Amino acid sequence: MKLLLEVLYAAREYEAVDKFDALNRNPYRAHYGSVTVDLPGEGEVQIAYMGRITCGHNPYLMARLVDNLRLKDPADPMAGLEWDERPPPRDRR
Repeated sequence: MKLLLEVLYAAREYEAVDKFDALNRNPYRAHYGSVTVDLPGEGEVQIAYMGRITCGHNPYLMARLVDNLRLKDPADPMAGLEWDERPPPRDRR
């Protein structure tokens, strides 16, 4: 999924010459998000959360896990999509 987000970012943000250059080196790699958990004996630590991925400087280009993905208007498929956000995991001590 990280590679897909990188390709979407390049398609939206890069000029043609930059797209060609990105075939060999991509300065804007996608990154997994992180969550903070409290580990006994270690305190709070950041761990990778593979349910959310961002790429580049555009904060709106984000891949994430969602629930209940559906059409906004079933009679008009071009109206777009809507979904329920899935909260990141929490520390469950």
